[in-house]
Amino acid sequence: MAAAAVYIVHRALYRIGTFFEHWFMGSLRVITHKTLSILESLDQTLALKITLNHFFDPLYQDHSFIGHTLGILFRSMRAIVATMVYGVIIGIAVAVYAAWIGICIYAMYRIVVFFPQ
Repeated sequence: MAAAAVYIVHRALYRIGTFFEHWFMGSLRVITHKTLSILESLDQTLALKITLNHFFDPLYQDHSFIGHTLGILFRSMRAIVATMVYGVIIGIAVAVYAAWIGICIYAMYRIVVFFPQ
């Protein structure tokens, strides 16, 4: 009889552990994958790495002073916009994950505080 009780407690703790692993780590994997997919698709348009690699190159291969100046000016503006867009996307992903974690914490709080009544 004691072995059955130990087995039931062990299985209950195992299921609780797998729930938390799925809730926290599984959702982190999903949100991270989705965020990286969005950032990769945005990189087709914004091309931050390419912009930074060619930051000091002249614009349209115009090697005059104006070509160099406009190249730096336009590429800096493009880099600023791309960084802001990437920051907003990453911020939204962090907020979504924090809300997801908050749902679980709030549910546990409700169970612990209001269940005994």
